[in-house]
Amino acid sequence: MGDPDDVVETWFIKGSPMGIRKSPEDRGIFPLYSDVEASADPSALLTEEAGTRSYAEYDKEALAEVASMVQKRWIREFPSKMKAKKFARGRLVISKLIVIVKDKLKTGADGKVFKKRKRRLILNLKRSGVTAASVKTERPQLPRILDAVFATLKIMKNDRGKKVRQILLDFRNAFFQFPVDPDEQRFFATRLKNNIFIWTRCVQGSRGAPLVCGRALALAMRLCFGLVDGDRASSSTYVDDPLSTYGGTDEEQ
Repeated sequence: MGDPDDVVETWFIKGSPMGIRKSPEDRGIFPLYSDVEASADPSALLTEEAGTRSYAEYDKEALAEVASMVQKRWIREFPSKMKAKKFARGRLVISKLIVIVKDKLKTGADGKVFKKRKRRLILNLKRSGVTAASVKTERPQLPRILDAVFATLKIMKNDRGKKVRQILLDFRNAFFQFPVDPDEQRFFATRLKNNIFIWTRCVQGSRGAPLVCGRALALAMRLCFGLVDGDRASSSTYVDDPLSTYGGTDEEQ
């Protein structure tokens, strides 16, 4: 189809650049930042901060979540720092693992409202200096709400009297679908108990993950909607939540 972004597929094979040692190649998809210099030298980062241990060590549910991620091979576990360094092929930068707990009100199928607690595991990359040693070369742009509204109105005008269908998707664990470049995995590590854990998938809270995810999903939606009539379909992608609008008959939808 001649899409301008011809590097995203290589990230799934060789790993995604996270903006520390490597940055995504510009393909004119998103606006560029004028200042892309990191404020810290990656080679000067401390291996590990002395003092208190990671907060997640005292949270049983967080430890269970880490074990689940290890099983899915999003994280690699090592019994010693030496073995972890051998895997990462370099000096590790170890960050504390933070547990963020959020309570959300949900409505069940019976109409009753209940509270759902969600735990989010975040590497404290700012404290360890990894954030300062990273650069964001592009600024992912989200569509405006009115963009989706105007696109829907246009489809309704082109197919007067016909139904318009909208589908909103939410990609589960979106960042973890993208592997990290092996040369940058050593910057995404933590210590729990006596073991070392290294993230091999894009890390929530990192500066590079939103751009990798944004470029990949933008490409996926362009490829999908390049197959349909542009006057009868539209897409607006909000990070990992694509909104698709379709016109035409039920069979065409």
